[in-house]
Amino acid sequence: DAYNVAVGFKAGENVSTGVHNTLMGGLAGDSLTTAIQNTAVGYAALSTNIDGDNNTALGFKALEDFEADTDSHGNNTAIGANAMLNASTGTENTAIGMNAMGVGIVTGDFNVALGFNTGYALTSGQRNTLIGTTAGDALTSGDYNVAVGMDALGAEDTHGRNTALGYQTLKVQNAGADGYNVAVGYQAGVAVTTGVNNSLLGYNSGAAITTAIRSTLIGASAGAAIT
Repeated sequence: DAYNVAVGFKAGENVSTGVHNTLMGGLAGDSLTTAIQNTAVGYAALSTNIDGDNNTALGFKALEDFEADTDSHGNNTAIGANAMLNASTGTENTAIGMNAMGVGIVTGDFNVALGFNTGYALTSGQRNTLIGTTAGDALTSGDYNVAVGMDALGAEDTHGRNTALGYQTLKVQNAGADGYNVAVGYQAGVAVTTGVNNSLLGYNSGAAITTAIRSTLIGASAGAAIT
């Protein structure tokens, strides 16, 4: 038994041997043939996928361009209008929020983006955790970043291994290399540009740092004179 459900104009129109798919909305899952266990709800949700499995796309054009590079690959969750809209072959990704991972041609795996425009430009980056409105929204190919808070790690694009926790932490950093920066607290490291290997803990900690390296600052407004 197939146990497929298709509701809407051309929804699931090409399903052949695929089973356990739920497709609702105009053009939802309209390219699926052999794929299994997908859920697509919304206009053009999961519209390009042919044989990728276990994807959940909820929202207008969510996961619209995803197509597994290998039969059965998938395991993506995209919730929100345009969430993972241009995703290509990336797998095991979770994007929740309007435009989350929305514009980048996502080929990276194991990323999490929660919030409006979070991880907006992500492409080949992998194993990033981005939570909060516009957190990590410039990130493309950087790996192993953690950004939690509005505008956290908002300028870094191609490099990784940074941890930014708090409103506007490491907001303008674009180090040109893996940064290994840790910033925790409201606007901690807010002015860091190319500085690396810094540990900043506390409200406005290291707020004036731009290019400094290997600084460890703990406490509110710690290191106010260090740049």
